[in-house]
Amino acid sequence: RTFLQTPAIASNFQLDGVVTLCDAKNILRQLASYDTNKSDEVVDEAFQQITYADRIIISKLDLVAAGEAVMVWRKVRAMNADARIVGVIRGI
Repeated sequence: RTFLQTPAIASNFQLDGVVTLCDAKNILRQLASYDTNKSDEVVDEAFQQITYADRIIISKLDLVAAGEAVMVWRKVRAMNADARIVGVIRGI
């Protein structure tokens, strides 16, 4: 919103896309925590960032087992069918 709502920024920049960084080690717990504690006052930033992203970087894949990495990818893909997803191991 800052880009679109601040005239000084909006006049000099154009929003071309949204990139979201998703932590493979913690994202499933983060999303599950929101699901169980859901209330009208709470905004789930992780959910919103994933669903609105054009590109999603899943980091820390080297810190999770292969099965968990697949679960993370499937969850992210289910939340956003159109975004390009890139996996990152050790920051590369």
